[in-house]
This record gives sequence, structure tokens and C-alpha cells, in this order.
Amino acid sequence: MRGRLKIHLWIKYILRTKLLPIGLSILALIFIAVWGYLYAFAEDLVIKSPSHRRVIPNPTPSISAEWQIFPLARLASATVIVDGRDVSESVSLSAVGFSYDPPQKLSEGEHTIETKLIYKFLLPKKLKLKWAFEVDTITPSIKFEDIEDIIATRQSWIHDLLGFTEPHAKLKVYLNGRSIPSPKVDERGHFSLGLYSLSRKNELRVVAIDRAGNKGTLVIPVVVDNSAPVIKAFSPAHGSVVHSEKLKISIKLEERESDIRFATLWIDGNVVKHNYNPKTKEITSGLRLSHGEHEVVVKAIDEAGNSVKKLWSFKVDTTRVVINITQRRLFLYREGQLIKEYPIAVGQEFTFPTPIGHYRIIRKRKNPTWYNPHKPWSRNMPERIPPGPGNPLGTRAMDLNAPGIRIHGTYSSRSIGRAISHGCIRMHLHHAEELFDLVSVGTPVDIVK
Repeated sequence: MRGRLKIHLWIKYILRTKLLPIGLSILALIFIAVWGYLYAFAEDLVIKSPSHRRVIPNPTPSISAEWQIFPLARLASATVIVDGRDVSESVSLSAVGFSYDPPQKLSEGEHTIETKLIYKFLLPKKLKLKWAFEVDTITPSIKFEDIEDIIATRQSWIHDLLGFTEPHAKLKVYLNGRSIPSPKVDERGHFSLGLYSLSRKNELRVVAIDRAGNKGTLVIPVVVDNSAPVIKAFSPAHGSVVHSEKLKISIKLEERESDIRFATLWIDGNVVKHNYNPKTKEITSGLRLSHGEHEVVVKAIDEAGNSVKKLWSFKVDTTRVVINITQRRLFLYREGQLIKEYPIAVGQEFTFPTPIGHYRIIRKRKNPTWYNPHKPWSRNMPERIPPGPGNPLGTRAMDLNAPGIRIHGTYSSRSIGRAISHGCIRMHLHHAEELFDLVSVGTPVDIVK
């Protein structure tokens, strides 16, 4: 009873003192102020999705705008423009806003949304909104400067390992499965990493997370390498003679700990192009060299900075002999140019023809001894004939890899120019002596008609 009496007395007091109208007036003013604020700053109170300047990994996001904070207002119409294209007919409207689902994937990069929304309550409210978001579905890549498959060092630490990834990405770094301090990525995507207390063999794992949440991972071995590469073999061999102006230089390397970072090849003091096969660890270069001696230098450096250097030389002999049976002539070429031409005698056409084909000189003999080949035509000849007049080989003989065939001098000068020999190529004595000094073992010999 006392409680009801107190309430009754308070009501009589309020009515007598006119507090009710004042209170109602205050409530009305508060309502008007709140309503005016919500209308005046409606653009800032609309919830947009995706939000302004957000980076998302989804190429088909649901685009929407809702004025949820003022539920008394109702959306009457909406004009929606996506990247300059009006999609209003494809949007779904609700009392508080709209939503739009792109029918196709959005391209990588920034996308702009422009809308004109008309809400109705006491007074119509037009909202013009414009915002942008970015689509990024690309996994961030991670690279280290001048490093591809392996990181190598001669110490048990690396102070500044320079790397690159997507700008502003966040990194997580693990060494041998253990988390280590992660560096910050700058606005250009650069970062610097320190590795310490390295074992002989290690595994580095770097995870990059971009602003859209895409994750990229790089797993790369890290080795401590104090051993220089080894040159196991090379060709042409030191001091050898190559009978071609076109040749292939090959260097076989051995690198057990890391890998070859780069190699340089010099020929006669000039750097030449080359190929390096990381699987076979072989350096090769095909090139054309002039007649004469050449010096080769190769230097290889592994990933840890250990280096090896090798110098050797060889001779290129571009001399080539062409024998034309029909013309009874021997032609001598060097670097593709004709330098000498000699008359010759060749084999008898039907009984002992000089063989056609590609051959080479396999032996040179000065003042040779002739040995009986025990053929029908040599049945009545001595077992051997020493050097001197009457020797069938004259003063010089150059054996070919065609059995029993050679280029040699002859004391029978009148046979030159005829098809009279038993298959060999005869020359005047002084011509054979001159040719002997111009060719070497290995010189190619082409016999043609």
C-alpha cells in the first residue's frame, strides 16, 4: 500500500509541476537529433562488402551495401555500377540494402563500386556511395638474390640473405623445423634474413602471407661448403691436335656439397659463350677456331664462393687433303682456302683402283723402308727394300686408314698423271717432301672422282 501511495503522489506531483511535457519534449528532441544524425551521416554508416580498400582472395565475392543502423528506413530503389557497368537489373534488394553476385570471376586488381540508393522513412534519403576493393588470388612467390636451388656458405652463419616477395607480405621462417625471427617486408617486397648456428646440411622454410591471405611457401636447402669444385676432365686434351676448325670444348666438373654458381670460359684471352648442364655438371662450347695453337682458361665458382681455375692449350689444324682421281690432282686446303695443288698418279682403274671415301693420315714416315705385301703383283719382288733410289715409296710416305693405301713419293716421275699404281697415290719426290711437312697425323683425306 505504501508503495502504491508513493507512486500516486509522484504522479500528482509531476502533473502539478508540468514535468511530463518537459520530459516528452526532451525525448522528442533526442529523437529528432538522432534521426537527423543518421540521415546526415548515412553514407558513413552503411556497411559495405567487401569493405573499402580491402584485398580479398575470392574472385567471385558477394557485393553488398546495407543501412542496418536505421531499421525504420526502407530501401525503395538502387542503381549499382560495377567497374563502370550498370548491373542494377541483376542485384537483389532487401529493406536495408542490396546484394550482387558477379556471374563471372572478377579479374585480378582493383574494382570500383558506385551506387545510388533511395531510402524512405519520413523524408526520402538519397545515398551516393563509391568504394573500391582489390582481388588478389595469386600466391606470393619467394626468391633470394642470385640463388635458385640451394643456399651455400663457407661459414656457419649468413648475416644478410636478401630476398624478394610480394610487397607488405608477412613472413614466417623456419630453420630445420624450428621457428626463427621473421624479417619485415618493405614496400618494394625486399627483406633481409639472418641464419645462424648452421649445420653442414640444413633446410630453410619460408612462408609468405599477402594482404589477401594467400600463402606462398619456399623450401630450400642450406649447406656449409668449404670445398672448391674439381675439374675431372676436359677436351680437347692439353697438347692435342684437332683436325677441324669447328670443335666442341667440354669441361667435366665435380661439386659434391652445393652447385656451380657460374663459370667463365676464355679462348686466347677472350670470353666465349658456353652452356652449363647442372645435372651432368658439364661446361660445353661449340665454336670455330682458326688454324694454329689456342689457349683455354676456365674458372668455376660454386654457390659458397669456392673457385677452381684451369689453363691448357691445344692446336687446331684445319688442313684438309682432297684427291680427285679423274683430274689426277691432289688439293691441299687450310681454313677452307686452297693453298697447294699437286699432280699425282692413282690406282689402275679396273684392277687396283684407288678407293673412294673419307679417310685420314694415321702415320708419317721419312725415308721409309718398303715391305713386300705378298700380293700377286709383288711375287717377284724382294722381301724389303731399304731407303734410297729404287724404293717404291720414295723419300716420304703418309699412310691412310684405308688398308694398304698411302700417299708417297716416287722415283718414277713419268708415272705422274696416270692411273698406274696398285691403289696408292704417287707424287714427285719434292712434292711429297713438301706435303709431308704441311700435314700431320690425323689430317682428313677425301678421295673423290
